[in-house]
Amino acid sequence: VTSALLCDKESAIVVFNPLQTNAPIVAVNDGFCKLLHAPQVTFVGATYAELIHDLPQWAISRSAKENFASFCTMCGNGDVSSIGETCLVQAFARSDGSLFMGYLSLSLCVVQGMRFVIGALLEAGDVTLRLSSAKQAQLAELVQDILRRACARSVYRSHQYCVTTHEDNSDVCGCKASSSEQRGGAFFGSRLSEYAVLLHGGRTAMRREPDQVANGCLVFGSQPVQQTLRGLSFAVQVVGVSSRFKSLPSIGITRRRPTSSMPLPRVAKCLAESVLIGGVGEASARDQDCNFQMGFRAPPPSELMTWSSQLPEEVKLNEGDILECIYTCEGRIQLLLNSKMLLDFDVQRPLDKHAFYYAVVDVSGA
Repeated sequence: VTSALLCDKESAIVVFNPLQTNAPIVAVNDGFCKLLHAPQVTFVGATYAELIHDLPQWAISRSAKENFASFCTMCGNGDVSSIGETCLVQAFARSDGSLFMGYLSLSLCVVQGMRFVIGALLEAGDVTLRLSSAKQAQLAELVQDILRRACARSVYRSHQYCVTTHEDNSDVCGCKASSSEQRGGAFFGSRLSEYAVLLHGGRTAMRREPDQVANGCLVFGSQPVQQTLRGLSFAVQVVGVSSRFKSLPSIGITRRRPTSSMPLPRVAKCLAESVLIGGVGEASARDQDCNFQMGFRAPPPSELMTWSSQLPEEVKLNEGDILECIYTCEGRIQLLLNSKMLLDFDVQRPLDKHAFYYAVVDVSGA
């Protein structure tokens, strides 16, 4: 079943089984064996923890271990239809004892109804050196191309985008597409940010590791929002909330049509050609056709416009609540909770009646 995933002899490919405890390795290709200087029998049946067991403690990344476990647990959930690819920066040891810094990218792949986690491992340099953001971006592009080629050979490739769980869990933050004006109501599953997960055929979106840093869970509507006489309108239903973060989801619109290769910002308001509302009582607008690269300083108004207002003190999201975003023809963006107005901003960007707009939801902070 996994042979189609291992055809790339030049790249280092490893396949894990997320349905078994600790997600053991079920297959590796010749490139993986060559990189680690060991035969296949060394790896099959081993776990990720056993791969790095002989490393010195200073070379073991705790965050990488937690990320691997979280990703595999989510991939083993049969309700998950799509999940954002993730990457691990972790040292690895060859059979001769030498160490190298590895960049391991993971993706969910479904082959003949069987769920696997496929990984592509690149040698990233000396184990003592810290990878720059630019270097990691370069490696990410390389491994994503490797994974897409490998998964394309299988019968079915799971797209990488946000999913949410249907289980009763107070630590899960999720939103379900719920639009009476737009058929389908599903999120776009072919491009997901790292911590985004889609469930129930793409109709529910959640953030993996919901109690960690509140970003990296941006999802898009799969079809343009239909324009009405009052402008644009769509709604999402809350199916779970985080016990840690108290802000509202950021929701809004973008003129960028989602594609499988589009770059995604880590901070939602940096999204190209977008207007968003929510959070702690704010709205944002970016007109440029590329994402803004957020640094340590606040972005200038020429790159990102923002507005803020005081939220009612009693505002609290509960399961079953309906959040509605309205963008009027005159250029006002509004946020309603169960048909009650929460926020209303004049962003001075009238609706272009000849353009297509797509729904945007960032469920990270709720």
